Formats: sequence, structure tokens, C-alpha cells
Amino acid sequence: MPTPTRIALHLRLFIAGALAIGSGNIAAQAPEWRPNRAIELVVPAAAGGGPDTLARLIQRIASEEKLITATIVVNNKPGGNHTLAWNHLQQSPGDGHVLMMASLGLLASSLTGGNSIDYSEGTLVAQLFSEPIVFVTHAESGIGNARELAQRLRSDSASVTFATGGDGAGGANHLAVAQAVRAAGGNLKRLRVVQYQSSQQATSALLGRHVEVIASPLAPVLQHVQAGSLRILAVSAAARLPAVAGTPTWRESGVDAVFSNVRGVIGPRGLAEPQIRHWEQTFARLAASEAWQKSLQSGSRSAAYLDATAAARAWKALNLELQLLLDELGLLKK
Repeated sequence: MPTPTRIALHLRLFIAGALAIGSGNIAAQAPEWRPNRAIELVVPAAAGGGPDTLARLIQRIASEEKLITATIVVNNKPGGNHTLAWNHLQQSPGDGHVLMMASLGLLASSLTGGNSIDYSEGTLVAQLFSEPIVFVTHAESGIGNARELAQRLRSDSASVTFATGGDGAGGANHLAVAQAVRAAGGNLKRLRVVQYQSSQQATSALLGRHVEVIASPLAPVLQHVQAGSLRILAVSAAARLPAVAGTPTWRESGVDAVFSNVRGVIGPRGLAEPQIRHWEQTFARLAASEAWQKSLQSGSRSAAYLDATAAARAWKALNLELQLLLDELGLLKK
């Protein structure tokens, strides 16, 4: 059975290989389609979390760069491990005006039994970027660094209360915690994780000292880190993140764990080729914009744009890799 570290390596190599495929050639003969009313970006998490931050970033840049002339409305639908947002999306089959923020959590939640969603029933239109996870504690926490955290996990994994937000059990943040605990020599059966509807809510719990460590994308916690109220213990990336260059990776701290989320945009089932092509072209221009590139650097995300064809291929393979990882971690639905 592959180890979590080997599977994480497969995930990273796979993403890199998918990027090498590049954006596939877009058929040019079908009639052009353009939105004729407001665009709805459905977010499967509460305001302030990673998916919400992404949706509002798309909203802002697309408007400023005039990539989308129609009004863009962000609609938060947290709950049910993506189920509420997914059901809302699928109420509009064939409608190119409704899109949903998608991530690794959408795939993983169905594999763990958190929902009954089959993501392939939707229409994946683009992958936008990959995103490592940061492990954060309170500035006054007794956990001094990642090595001390790893030692506590080895001694008694139940002695640390983690929190994650946004994607539920088996989502990217939870998987990053489980992988780090396993790599540190901890006991996954004793792992304590409190799940919130967004990383913002998990951050509030940490600020209130209700939990000891949260696993989150960098963006929701960065301002608190810069203000000195929170400290980052480790990042799940293969190399240090420029925005927090003083923070070591798990590997530098003696824990062989590397993990990244991926984020993209999915539409309802039945989108027509002209609609898919429109959104491919729109998100390709978004990904190439200077404002988007700056946002990736400030949030320590990695550019990983894929068009609809390449993204569908990539996420199909990612889904298979996740099955291996979740099985190794004891989280796969049998």
C-alpha cells in the first residue's frame, strides 16, 4: 500500500504533469455564447473562508479587468459538505450563468461518505491554482514550533485539538492534518479535529483559545499572523512560502508531509460547448492577468490553470489518487 508521503508526491507530480499538458485547443466553430444576465458564483462555505475569498477575488478582478461585463453575485451556501451548494447548482442544468467554486474537498467528501455527490455529473470548466496548507497556533501557545507539535502528537495525539474549516471531514485541510499526524508518528484514531464552516470561523476559534492548532489556507490567517496574534508553525508545501518565508516546511521540521489543495470552477450538468468555451477563455484571461498573478503571490498560491479538457482529465486522476490516500488514512468509505 502506498504511504501518504508517496501519494502526496504523486499528487504533486500529477499536477505538474497536468500543467505540462497545457490548455487544450479550444474548438472554434461552434456559435459564440455570452452571458445575458447576472452571473452567480455559488460558494460551498460561509463568508470569509477560502472558497468565499476566491469567489470575491474573481468577482473583483473580472469586473476591474472587464473580463465579465455582466453583474457577478456571490451566493454562500455552506452546509452538508458541499451538498447545499451542489444541489443549488444542479437546479440550473445547462445554465452557463451559474458556477460553483470547487476544490479537492468536493471530491474527498464523497469518498469519505460526507456527501453523495458525483462531481463528474457537473461540468468542470477550469482549474485555477493549487494551495498548500498552513498549521497555525495562538501567539501565546505553549507549542513553540513544529518539532514540538510533532513530539506531542507522537506522545499523545489526543493532547492537541485541531480545527479545520470549509470542507469537512476528509477535505483538504483535514487531509493535511491527518497526513502530518501520521508522518509525525501520531495515532490517527486518537486525532481530535473540530470542523467549522469556514477557515475564518476556525481562525476565530483559535483567537479565542478554543482550539490549539488550525489547518488553513494562508489567506484567511495572514493578517492575524502579521499582527502578531497568531503564529504559523509549519507549511505543507515542498518549499517555504514567500509570504511567510521565515516559517519552515514540515519536512524541514523532520516530518515528511507535503500536501496541497487545488481549486477550480464547476458548472451544472449539461453545459453546451459554446458555454464551456466562453468560461475557458474567460478564466484563461483571468489567470494571465497581472492582478491575478499578484494575488497568487500575496496568498502564497501556485499558478495551476487548466482548461476544461485538461482539468477534467486532471481531476479524474486526482480522484483516483485521493482514494488511495484516504484508504491509507482509514477515511475511505467502504
